[in-house]
Amino acid sequence: MNVKVLAILVVVLSIGRLSHACSCAPAHPQTTFCSSDVAIRCIITSPKLTSPERDLWGNLVYFKVRQLVIIKGVNLIQEVQEVYTGSRLSCGYNPGDYFQNREFLLFGKVHNKKNSIFLYRCSFLKLWKELTWFQQTSIMGNYQSGCNCEISLCMKGMCFNRTVPHECQFTDDVVPWTGPGKDPYFRPQYEGMVCRRQSNGSCGWDSRITPVRSFEWR
Repeated sequence: MNVKVLAILVVVLSIGRLSHACSCAPAHPQTTFCSSDVAIRCIITSPKLTSPERDLWGNLVYFKVRQLVIIKGVNLIQEVQEVYTGSRLSCGYNPGDYFQNREFLLFGKVHNKKNSIFLYRCSFLKLWKELTWFQQTSIMGNYQSGCNCEISLCMKGMCFNRTVPHECQFTDDVVPWTGPGKDPYFRPQYEGMVCRRQSNGSCGWDSRITPVRSFEWR
């Protein structure tokens, strides 16, 4: 085989493997909130910048943010000013220039640099205005109240026969919505429910709003 052709095939196969490796399974916002160190509302104020820090695949990248409110992790960090992520080859997150000067809800891990957090490909980063009212309100306490429960992802009916007291089955992607409006893209659990302890001690889906804490504005 021609050496150039072989080299091209290697590159194509590597990109294919990278794309597959960097894909993320569907996750409920509560899952990412509970597994994160820090949750903030912020505005991205810079384009993607290159950091001198490196991982195994190359230089880290970061972008600057203006923190509006810290929701979780105030005991770990007072004010987030920079958000770091890996290079493309290490499945870093690239919000793109389109997201500059827009308001986001972001869940991340504490980074080793002062006033910064780290964001992975599958971390939660969503435009604030695109969140539902329930999601915006649930960061005040709903998601935290369910962190002693687990949310199991159901794919093609593989978990419907499970009955585990401390789990809720995340079925949005396998059970079509048949409620008001019958919008095929509506995801009731993702957009309007939290998994938390019920009166009988087991975990179940709940659509009630019960805020238990206040924000710390910056």
